[in-house]
Amino acid sequence: MWIIQESPEVYFELVEAPELVQKKYIIWKDLVKQSGPFLPGKGWRTEKLSGPLQGFYSARLNKKWRVIFEFSGKVKIVGVRSVTPHLYAKVSRKI
Repeated sequence: MWIIQESPEVYFELVEAPELVQKKYIIWKDLVKQSGPFLPGKGWRTEKLSGPLQGFYSARLNKKWRVIFEFSGKVKIVGVRSVTPHLYAKVSRKI
């Protein structure tokens, strides 16, 4: 079982997100809690990020929206930093 830790901004970002993105994020969290951050199948398209967000990963919630996260496999914690419509420049590295 994995633990999900969300940054405070995630709540406010989800309030602004479309309802379907909110629902897909809940599904993503439930799956990650059970299986870890690398989910099977092509639909999530989990990718390693580069540049200012090096060390973070993104998973696709729909064509436009992504969840940005990092993880520690040793203690099975996934830290969610942002749910964003591809506005990576606004994602902070800090919690």
